Amino acid sequence: MNRNRYKYLSSPLYNALRKVSIYDFAPVALSSKTSPTGNMEMTGQGIAYALVDILHNNRKNFDELEERLKKLVPNIQRIVLPRGENQTFLLELIDRYSEHHIPAADISDGTLRILALLTALYQENTPSIICFEEIENGIHPWLLHKVIELLKIVSVEGITGQPVQILITTHSPIISYKQKLV
Repeated sequence: MNRNRYKYLSSPLYNALRKVSIYDFAPVALSSKTSPTGNMEMTGQGIAYALVDILHNNRKNFDELEERLKKLVPNIQRIVLPRGENQTFLLELIDRYSEHHIPAADISDGTLRILALLTALYQENTPSIICFEEIENGIHPWLLHKVIELLKIVSVEGITGQPVQILITTHSPIISYKQKLV
């Protein structure tokens, strides 16, 4: 029986499915202080490290991610990733009007979710399939429309070179009935 299991572990289908990224962002996980893991987890935990990786590996992509965030959330001036205790990285946003540093724990759920979505799209070695669970949670309906437009662009043009197939689950009538997804 175990031999059959190992047979499937080397199959092309198994290898393809391992490259699928699935996200179900949780604001508590997105705003938590975490130790370095290298990748952003399914809940969004480790987002600061994923952003640091994007910044160090491809500054142009980080700048583009930051610009997209500023277009979607106009009161944001910049993303800041200061070092915290024990050499950990923290996530902060700078308010455009007051220039106040907003720690991750004080950032709105919707803004955190949008930043996590962008981070997932801009990570190094972006997979060919990305799944987002209930993408509408915490996001204003007008802004949700803009996020869906971005996902359509990514599914056709890609961000880091290749188009990405985007799968979403939703309970939102705004997405389900008013959006014609690609």
